[in-house]
Amino acid sequence: MDRADGGPAGDGEPLLDRRPCWWTLVRPLAKAGVAALAVWAGMRLLPGGGFLGFVKLAILVQAVKVLLVVGVVPVLRWLRCRHVLTGDRLALRQGVLRSRIWSVPLARVRSFSVEAGRVQRRLGAGNLVVVTDTGETRAFKNFPDIDLARRELSRTRESPRPDGETAARP
Repeated sequence: MDRADGGPAGDGEPLLDRRPCWWTLVRPLAKAGVAALAVWAGMRLLPGGGFLGFVKLAILVQAVKVLLVVGVVPVLRWLRCRHVLTGDRLALRQGVLRSRIWSVPLARVRSFSVEAGRVQRRLGAGNLVVVTDTGETRAFKNFPDIDLARRELSRTRESPRPDGETAARP
């Protein structure tokens, strides 16, 4: 199997090592934009001076907190999340303050499903749900290049194992 950039891929060499699709950020950034507009409008409507100056300052401090939670935290999570697909493993690296890695050999994948809405299909992304042979289920939301993942997982399930069986199970 070739890498996404066209070169040959070894077993441990990444076929895909990318962040989730950028579409993940649209909703949080839209919420942050609406919140920023609401704060701006509130600041313009409240008169200044005297006690109302302190009220405006308190509203502004609370609004900055909300904007950080609604806008900055999702961007940091997106920046720290990586979907990694190699010739023999599937991994999810995520975490802002504490890094977590979930990894499974492709030979241990019992089943998988791909779901993609209209926009995700246009962007080449989708949600990948993987079930391992131990019964553990993991969802990869907004997996980039979902067609590559589907091909690689299908190829692995149909390839023979060292013991002569195929990886696919009934």
